[in-house]
Amino acid sequence: MARAGDPPAGCPDSGGGRLHDARPRARSAAAGWGGVAIGAIAILAMTACGGAQQTVPPEGREGPADAGDHGRDPNMADADPNIAFEAEENRIPVTLYFVTEDGDLAPEVRRLTRVDPASEMARRIVEELAGGPREGLHPTVPPETTVRALHIGADGTAYLDLDQGFARGLAHGSEDALIAVRSLAETLTTNLPEILRVKILVEGDEVRDLGGHLDLSHPVVPEAATARGGEGSPDGAPR
Repeated sequence: MARAGDPPAGCPDSGGGRLHDARPRARSAAAGWGGVAIGAIAILAMTACGGAQQTVPPEGREGPADAGDHGRDPNMADADPNIAFEAEENRIPVTLYFVTEDGDLAPEVRRLTRVDPASEMARRIVEELAGGPREGLHPTVPPETTVRALHIGADGTAYLDLDQGFARGLAHGSEDALIAVRSLAETLTTNLPEILRVKILVEGDEVRDLGGHLDLSHPVVPEAATARGGEGSPDGAPR
């Protein structure tokens, strides 16, 4: 039989501490499980971050190189040791004729890459000549000269078509014009056996008064080319 003052059935006894003890234990359990959950999340986050650092290289850097690439220069990875040798083998000596202080032609030898056909090689030689000397001589062809076309005929005549820059650069002196013409003819016939004489055109037309007086209506043949069978005026002077 229930006594007066006893708590209702099913309720914890407040005097025995059952009601007050249950709540702290519940809070402790909840806090404990919460700490475990937070710790697990932190571990997972650290693991994920660590994995990302291992698999993703820093920005601007490449990943680990293959073992076979260790110690190799990346710039030389595809280099063929024969390329430089072959390139040098394709370079040939070329004699360019410039002018001395005394007004005489003098040779300057360079090495240029050999190309085919001969007309293309002749074009490159003329362009090199127009670029001027390197060894203390003086230029013969105006630097603003541009080669418009160059054709070598079956009879050994090279038809050299230059632009107006050539004529303008020699407009005020027949002596300079003669030196330029001789320089072109001597340079081309010396380096290319296919060329025996040089016919110089300007913008596709014959020139009869280069420098004011020089007639270029006939091909120019230097002495060396004349000895090889060329026909024209000796010493590079037009007829």
